[in-house]
Amino acid sequence: FAGIIAGVSVYLGNWQFDRRAERAHENKLVISNLGKDPVRLDSVVSPGGEFNSPAEWTPVQVSGVYLSDLEVTLKYQTRSSAAGVEVVTPLQTDTGAVVLVNRGWMPSANTTAKPENIEPAATGRVTVTGWLRRNSTAEGQAIRVSEGQVRAISSIGLGEWVGKEMYPGFIDLIEQEPTID
Repeated sequence: FAGIIAGVSVYLGNWQFDRRAERAHENKLVISNLGKDPVRLDSVVSPGGEFNSPAEWTPVQVSGVYLSDLEVTLKYQTRSSAAGVEVVTPLQTDTGAVVLVNRGWMPSANTTAKPENIEPAATGRVTVTGWLRRNSTAEGQAIRVSEGQVRAISSIGLGEWVGKEMYPGFIDLIEQEPTID
């Protein structure tokens, strides 16, 4: 029994060291991209293409029109112990391909119902600037839309919902022009 406990402890300890190394690498990526000017989304990823790991946290810019009727919320998200959702709206780019834009967090009841009071996305053509992020590693039901909601952001799962060619990953919105009044 003591041998089993020791083996599990060693395994978990190594897992913690690996996780720390992954986190340190991600922190370096973020820090290295903080002062950079945004680049065109097409210069980093291609519609229907693969996501290149060093591309994560690259500041990108893209223009297009929000597909508000295909907007979903990422349920069960918390900020400082407050329940809420992330609002994810597909943006059809000038090329016709779609990129997911995480427009941000909003407070809501911690239920399975999609909130009714979501601030609408801008109408007309917008230019979005944000951090390029990779898809969640979740699979199955977590990335499939159910009643306008998902548990994880994935251009693969949401691509089925949108029904158009998708850019891999998604953008965490920093700013957009024009802004919503």
